[in-house]
Amino acid sequence: MSVVSPPLETALLERELRRRRLWYHDIELASGMRTRFPEDYDVNPVLRAVDEDAAAFQTDLDAHLPSSLAGMTVLDLGCADGLLSVWGARRGADRVVGIERNRPNFERAEFIRRAMNLDNLEFVFGPVEGACPQERFDVVFCCGLIYHLVNPLGTLHMLRNRCRGLLLITSAVDLDDGDGSPLSRLDRYTTGAHGLWSLNLPIVRQFLATAGFEVDYERVDDRPGGRHYFAVAKCGAFSAHHVFAETIDQDFPVDLERRRERVRTTWHRLASSDDSSVAVFGAGRHTPWLFQQVVDIPGVKIACVLDDRPPADKLVAGQVVRRPTEFDVKTVDAVVLSSWHQTEVLRQRAIEVFGPDVCLVSFDR
Repeated sequence: MSVVSPPLETALLERELRRRRLWYHDIELASGMRTRFPEDYDVNPVLRAVDEDAAAFQTDLDAHLPSSLAGMTVLDLGCADGLLSVWGARRGADRVVGIERNRPNFERAEFIRRAMNLDNLEFVFGPVEGACPQERFDVVFCCGLIYHLVNPLGTLHMLRNRCRGLLLITSAVDLDDGDGSPLSRLDRYTTGAHGLWSLNLPIVRQFLATAGFEVDYERVDDRPGGRHYFAVAKCGAFSAHHVFAETIDQDFPVDLERRRERVRTTWHRLASSDDSSVAVFGAGRHTPWLFQQVVDIPGVKIACVLDDRPPADKLVAGQVVRRPTEFDVKTVDAVVLSSWHQTEVLRQRAIEVFGPDVCLVSFDR
């Protein structure tokens, strides 16, 4: 009996899949073939744990995201060979962007995209901090990534400006939580995934809050490979945490003379309108300094200071501080963004609360 050879396309596909082994993810292609072969588990038994984690995460995706992502955009950070990016594209997202800095992983992901003919999927090669598109996404995946980054908090803060919907994040949390104090340690080999950092649960929560995310759901699983954290977070208010409030000016110094010139020029422009009225967005250290620079410029009425986290006495330099959600922006001519370094965070927050037509004034441009 003669043996019928498989179609050439299938044979070539299997040859390419085998040539690019070992795949980090077990991805089913449109042809029904998979990136994982049975013998792969004998070569690397850890792959079974990877598959279990991926299956658990996709169950979470089904629970927290709609079955159809039509009309939505998705960002997948540290996408490896593209499992979650493919998931988003298959769910009908208008645009999916996966970012990967490991060249072999990136090439595998590109191969999958071409093999599956996914026109709504794009992979970008490079570090997440530099390759992240300058746009905002409805869904952001940040899975098994932050403990690999030199600056996990800074990256999460950057993501706050790239996310307009939900952040789904996972992380290894391997340090003993002890009394609940936030702990982190630079240690190349403490996590099962050989991460740069060993983090505990309180520090990951603090990272999210400080970066401007509010956790809607979280879960901690103890697995054979270690403790595993999963959270669904939405964009919230930027935190006045001391990490930024006390140290950011030292890390990123400001040219005070240039800033003072910009402030005064902008304030004079505001004062040129008759009976100009503004609300100042931001109750941090920049705001009292701002008021000192413009005290001699008449013609601008400050209605109030806005901040998502008003101080206990609800006053800054004698001005009343109110939450932006409690303020009618139609009562003022403009909203002045007052911050040393977080102007874009305030800008996005103001647009979220007041809408895209709000008149915003800043000193950074």
